[in-house]
Amino acid sequence: MKLTQSPDYDPAALQVDHGKQTVKDLSFGNTNYPDKCADNLDVAGHPNGIPFANLRFVLVGDDFINSKTIYTSNGRRLFNKNIDMILVEGVNYNGMAKAPLVCNGHVVGVFSGSLGEGAAIGSAIPFKYLQTAGIKFPEGTALADIHWPALSLYEMIYVKP
Repeated sequence: MKLTQSPDYDPAALQVDHGKQTVKDLSFGNTNYPDKCADNLDVAGHPNGIPFANLRFVLVGDDFINSKTIYTSNGRRLFNKNIDMILVEGVNYNGMAKAPLVCNGHVVGVFSGSLGEGAAIGSAIPFKYLQTAGIKFPEGTALADIHWPALSLYEMIYVKP
C-alpha cells in the first residue's frame, strides 16, 4: 500500500493506492449457522467511501431468520424471496453491501445491508446460497475481478433502476 498526496483535494488529504489487491488466506466457512462467531464477525467494505475498512459485528439471535419477517421502520416488507438470513448488529454505513461477512478467517455470508446507518441491525445472505451457485475465489484472485451473483431478494420498491 502506498500513500501519496492528492492533487485534487486539500493538501492534507492523502490518496491510498492499494496496488493489485488480491484474495489471500480467506476461505469459505461451513453452511451451518455461525454460532461460534457470536461476537467475532467482521465485514470488510468501504463505509461512506473509506476504502477497505474492517468493522466488527455481533450476531443477533441464535439461528437464521426468515427474510420475509424483516420489515422497514414504515412497516414495509424488505425482501420478496423466502430465504434464511443472518442478523447482525454493528456500525453500518453506505458502501458495506456485498462485503463478505467473515468469522475466524472464513466467509460465512455476504452483507446485504442494514435497517439504518450507524449502529443498527443488518442482515447477511448465508454462504450456503453462494455455495449452491458454485462461487469460488482462489488465492491470488484480484479483488477487482470478484463479482457476486445477482440475487433479486428485495421488494421492487427498494430496487434502484
